[in-house]
Amino acid sequence: MPPPYDDESDFDSDEEFSEVQLGLADGPLENEDEANPLVSRIGGRPVWLPLSPTKLPPASLVQCQYCQKPMQLLVQIFAPLENSAFDRNLFVWGCARAACQRKGPGSIKAVRMLKHNQRWAAKLAKQAERQRVRQEREEAKKRAEAEAESRRLAQERTTNPFKMGSGGASLLGPSLFGIPTVTPAASEEAPTPIEPEDEDDDGDFDEEERLAEELAIKASLEEQRSQLQEDWTRTSSHYTTSLYLNTIPEPRRAQDSDVPSEPPVPTKEASVGGEIEEYEQMTIDGIDDVFERFTRRLGTEARQVVRYEYGGTPLPFSAVGSLYKQLWPSGWREPMDVSSVPPCSHCGAPRVFELQLMPNLANLLRVDKLSDAAGILSSSNTEEHRQAEISSLLGLKDTHSDLCTGIVWSTAVVFVCSRDCCSDTEGWAEEWVGLQHEGDL
Repeated sequence: MPPPYDDESDFDSDEEFSEVQLGLADGPLENEDEANPLVSRIGGRPVWLPLSPTKLPPASLVQCQYCQKPMQLLVQIFAPLENSAFDRNLFVWGCARAACQRKGPGSIKAVRMLKHNQRWAAKLAKQAERQRVRQEREEAKKRAEAEAESRRLAQERTTNPFKMGSGGASLLGPSLFGIPTVTPAASEEAPTPIEPEDEDDDGDFDEEERLAEELAIKASLEEQRSQLQEDWTRTSSHYTTSLYLNTIPEPRRAQDSDVPSEPPVPTKEASVGGEIEEYEQMTIDGIDDVFERFTRRLGTEARQVVRYEYGGTPLPFSAVGSLYKQLWPSGWREPMDVSSVPPCSHCGAPRVFELQLMPNLANLLRVDKLSDAAGILSSSNTEEHRQAEISSLLGLKDTHSDLCTGIVWSTAVVFVCSRDCCSDTEGWAEEWVGLQHEGDL
């Protein structure tokens, strides 16, 4: 595996970063990493976590809703949640046919997969036990201090400051102008001493444990392959491009640029065709603000193909279209209406945003890089090719680019179950995806 992505040269050393992670392509997958489900990737074939064959997604799950043809893997992301005992992968498939993509979200699907990790579960249980012991010690310490303070106050109330002590020393000074030293009576029990904590285990996986974890998963995968009679992913349509997907944090200055400039004051002058008035009206309505915000945020790292922020907020491409109206009915400056996203189909819990795919993905995954590119180009784009040639001859906008690019939407947002549930203790669940296109109305 190549070293982790190093992007320090792009940012100042004192740069502040947000919680948003940007996924970037980082070279072709190498050697055994293509078969390792812990390696996040762009394109290629999906690699399942080592589950029972009965708990794997069927091939029918990733058929396009419109053309009924197999879709292709866009990204696979290893994304375990904090304090969860499950290994967790996210898969996003998309139809490469431009005509299908323009019809709606049925041309793209997201799947979340869970596998119980016994080693990690034991680690979390140990951490929880250490936390419980630590909390009990803290509570015992507070009780001992409270009892000591209570005895001190009781001793003060029963002490006569004008009476000589048994040793002949006056208690007047210490009791009036200071805190007297209180010695527990012989009949009182001394507080239980608090033992120091065991600091041998810091609760984190070290490199050796992580290597052991990968070896254990690879062994499970070999066992799984021997049990599988037929794995549809071996012969499925896929992008032959298969790249590492590594992450860097988004610079804080990207979010600082969210505040748009003041829109221009509309003029009363009319123009030919009303283009100026239409543009000014769009600016007043906030349409340009949203798109300009998108391009400003994208401009801080144009190579990004994924924006990841579990529980965060997606970045709308523009202020038009059904997805924008659904998530931001009152405008993007108001909180996103997450209640408008359908709840989990398994447990009914609300969904939360996890990631979105960005336009640069189209530059990496192209139709001519598909394992069955010839069939897709000839069967689905013949009419589009003819229209493109006519448009070119007439000097109109050339749409031939759709024939080379597997992706024509502008951004895709993925929302997942907030409980991270599954139909069983482990397995897979389909999640909700929304699309925005440049030509949305």
